Formats: sequence, structure tokens, C-alpha cells
Amino acid sequence: MPGFIFFAAAVSCAYFGPFLNNFFVGDDFFSMEGVLQGPRTVLVGYDYNLRIFSNSFWWPLYALFHLDPFGYSLFSLSLYLLNAILLYRLLDRLFADHQLAFLAAGIFVAGGVGADAVLWRAANATLLSTSCYLLTLHSYVLFRQLKQRKYWYLSLVLFLLAINSKEQAASLPVIIVLLEVLIFKERLENRQIINKVVPYVTIVVFYLLANYFIIHHLLHAQSFMAGITKVRPLYSLFAGWTVFFLSPIGRLSMSNPVIYVTAALIPVSYFVVKDKKLLLFGYLWVFFTFLPQSLSSQSQFHGDMLSNSISRQLYLPSIGSSLVFATLLVTLRERLTPRLHLATCFLFLALYIVVQYARVHERGEQWQLEGEYVAHFIYEVQKLLPELPENSYVTVTYPPVGRAFTQSALRVFYGNPKIFWKDSAKELQTLPPGSYGIFIDFHWEDNWDNGKPARAYIVESPLRGS
Repeated sequence: MPGFIFFAAAVSCAYFGPFLNNFFVGDDFFSMEGVLQGPRTVLVGYDYNLRIFSNSFWWPLYALFHLDPFGYSLFSLSLYLLNAILLYRLLDRLFADHQLAFLAAGIFVAGGVGADAVLWRAANATLLSTSCYLLTLHSYVLFRQLKQRKYWYLSLVLFLLAINSKEQAASLPVIIVLLEVLIFKERLENRQIINKVVPYVTIVVFYLLANYFIIHHLLHAQSFMAGITKVRPLYSLFAGWTVFFLSPIGRLSMSNPVIYVTAALIPVSYFVVKDKKLLLFGYLWVFFTFLPQSLSSQSQFHGDMLSNSISRQLYLPSIGSSLVFATLLVTLRERLTPRLHLATCFLFLALYIVVQYARVHERGEQWQLEGEYVAHFIYEVQKLLPELPENSYVTVTYPPVGRAFTQSALRVFYGNPKIFWKDSAKELQTLPPGSYGIFIDFHWEDNWDNGKPARAYIVESPLRGS
């Protein structure tokens, strides 16, 4: 176990350490802004996603780190490392095979496909939900092995936290059925399986109904998730399998030969591996854990925005692909000498890390550049306008990002939730009583994309509303 922790920590730090100071981007500002607006906004989320457990973490994060991006990144990196350790512990407990556990958890932590879950702080719900998901399964396995019901009750509590972190956890009841049938070798028609799974299904149903009732009937609002949820059968069937080869950028071209090689090797692997149930468990994990996330129309292979990449949606499914790779490697134990097998596993991990390291760093630099635009804008504005009074209406000629993100960024960095956006300088002429209009004329130099600093020209127009 200490050896794996050292390995996982080294890989995690090598992958994400250079990007711990990446500036905030996009929805990061909305999450921090919720803290300024009060408990209700934090708990229901800025877009009315009732992820009470993961949303509540923005309170201590904001209290501890305020506007320092390093602390938020360190939190995400710590969860990433924790999940690798939890997976190792789960597999070691489940199969009593240290090598299988090391390989599967090692490939999981070294995989780059879900890097956005760490690089984008607003995606920490994905990491947190995965932590609770793995803890739930570990408690359930303890219950099955030790026959102590306290672990079953604990798993229900942990699952409640998982589903209240992110909706991806809705797949867990199916994973428990797979555990019972493929690993514990219970018959599918066994009534005891139904009795064990029903409470988890009940939690999922209760969560969905509570969301609907609280958001629509108590808060009289529209959930953001409802607006982006779409049933896409072909996408649900096939998109998750890209977890075996997709880069963190998430772009996919149908001319990529890896797609067809993967499609061919999946059925071939079934004839190569001796433990077919373990292999099948890995494949079905990929499919079923991706299924709830496939309903989000923001999960795309060609997203114009960084946050729309499918990448972070593949973080939980990548546990299944890691288990498949590990199962194939462990199969070689019976065909190679111990030394040659160990060398083969070492070589595979080394090559895998080299490839994924380059991919993760390419993705990290994309997030870094996105944040640099916002950081430069914020720092230049704050140098020339140290304070913005309440009820300030702002117009920006060339904002670094969209109007909603720019407004939210200004609110967060000025600690002022009453900064509002106007689309043009003309609109600043008609303002509510007691308000101020501020025109920010911001110009970017042509060479900003080459990393050289741009200059900002700020013109303040304190036009008091009549």
C-alpha cells in the first residue's frame, strides 16, 4: 500500500503540479459568487442543481483560500489522489490480488482522459462524487464479506452523499447488481439481490423527486440540468467506449483508426482472458457509469468551449477501462516468467504515463491560457478601479469571456454581488436611482497570444441614475 501511494502521488503531482496556479475560469466564478449571495445560492447551486454535498464545499474553500486559485486546485488534486487510493483499497479487498489492484488503480491515476475534472475547479463535484461512490462500494463489499449490516447502512449513507454530489452516482445500483452476479457469483433471479438493491434505487428516485419538488415548487425555478438533458441513444451506446483512447481535449474524428482498432480488440479480448467475468465487469462498468452522464447535451466531442468537452464525463467510466487493461496484463502471469511479466507490466505503465503525461500537459496549457485572459483583465481593471460601489452597471468593450462570466468575475474579485452588466455605453444613460454606470474601454494587444502582456485603458463614467 505505501508503494502505491507513493506511485500515485508522484504521477498526480507530475501531471497537475504545473497547473496548480492556473487562474479561475468560467463556472468557477459562479460557484464562488454563490458564497457572496448566501446559503441558499450555495446549496442549490448557481444553476439550480441540488448537489447539496458538493455545493457545500465552496464555503470552506472560499473561507480558506478566498481568491487564491492554488488552494482550490490543491483540493481537486487531493481528491484525485484519494480516488486512486480508494480504488486500490476496493480492488484489493474485493479480489485479494495486490498486483491486479496496483495495475488497475495505477492505470486509473495515470489515465489522462478525465483530466478536466482536476483542471477545472468547478468540476470538483465529479471528483467528490467519485470518492463517495468508491467508499459506498467499499462499505458494501465489507458488508458482503464480513456479514455485518453496519457496513450496509454505512454504504447507504455514503451513497446519499454521492448522489448529492453529482448525478453520475445514479449508476451505482446497477454496479452492485454486477458485483453480485459477476464477482460474488449470485444468480440474477435471486430475490436477495433485489432486496439489497432496492434501497439504493429508492435513494435515486427520492433524490430526483426532491430536486423536482424543491426547485420547481418551493423555489419556483427551472433546473439547469433539465434544460440540457437530452436522450441520445446512439451517443449513450457508443460515446463511453472512447474512454479507452480519447485524449483530455475530447476531440474525436471518425477517421481516427484507433476507433476501429478498439472496436475490434474488445471482442477479441474476451477470448484471450481467462477470467471472463472480471473482464465483463470492467466493460459493463464503462457502459453503465457513462449512461447517466450521456444525458447531458453539454458533453460533446466538438465543444467550442473548454467546459463542453466529454473529457470529465469519462472520469468515472475510466475505472472500468483501467480494470480491463489490468485484467489483460494479469492474464500474462500464466504465460510469462515472473520477471518477464513484471518487466512487461512496468514497460506498459511507463509508456502509458509518457503518452498521458503529454496529453494532460497539453490540456493543462489550454486551461492555463483561458485563465490568463481573465486574470489579465481583472488585474488591470483593479489597478485603475480599486473599488466598485454597489449598484454599479458596467459595460466592457472587449471582455475576455462572455458577459455572464465577466460579470461574475467582477462580482467575485470586488466582493460585490451588486455589479450588473449593460450591453452598451448608451444603456448607461438610463439607470435606476442611486446606481452608477462605469464604461470600461479594454484593448488587447495583437501579440497577447504570444504571451506578451496587453495594455488596458479604463475610462470611468460615474453617471448617477436619475
